[in-house]
Amino acid sequence: MPKVIYRPDVGLFQEEGESIVVEGDTSSNSVASLDVTRNVTLRTSTETGISEVSGSLLILRGKDEPLFFHLGGDQYLSSNAWFDADEGAFGAWKFAEGSGASSAFRWGFRSVGRFDLDVDDGGSAEGTVSWTTAMAITSSNGFVGINKSTADADAIGSFNGVLDVSGSWNMPALAVTGSVDLGGGAADAYFMPPKHTNTTRDALTAKAGMMIYNTTTNKLNFYNGSAWKAVDDSAV
Repeated sequence: MPKVIYRPDVGLFQEEGESIVVEGDTSSNSVASLDVTRNVTLRTSTETGISEVSGSLLILRGKDEPLFFHLGGDQYLSSNAWFDADEGAFGAWKFAEGSGASSAFRWGFRSVGRFDLDVDDGGSAEGTVSWTTAMAITSSNGFVGINKSTADADAIGSFNGVLDVSGSWNMPALAVTGSVDLGGGAADAYFMPPKHTNTTRDALTAKAGMMIYNTTTNKLNFYNGSAWKAVDDSAV
């Protein structure tokens, strides 16, 4: 390809050589810029195994952190981390130069049929990123996993995390229309209801069917529509 140069006063023009150059005021308060009226198309090789389709193709650098677009077997948008296709045999994710000790994240589609949101809470410039999957959604059945704790065993992966859902006052934070399986039969599974004293229990806007664990009496309580009752534990 020819060398393409953009200058604010004359626009785009070509010279001998290769590359794209944007020229302008490069003082500390102004940087070179390219004003695109409609859209920009980035084209890569149609052949497989070419390094140009395995790295970070587009970099949008702001005041503090850059945003990268990665195209390869997996498609990602990332902040503060870029993919170096020439690192090792398979490439590696690196913290962006100039970002300092900052966190990084990426989100996108994996070739195994999964949408991931990955994070690394901190690293140094050009250091290798160690991703932890904060959330994943499979394309096959909509499975949602939160907080990856071990390496992937399959497309779904292994997860171990807490889902904290906060609702408005006196309104359900989480409503499930169908059935719910808590624990899935795991040997260490359990269900823990909300904990209240007599005082905080009585301050609730009670509805029939509500259940709490009473820390004053150490008993399960349920509201029958007119009063709070303790669950009979004589058979336990």
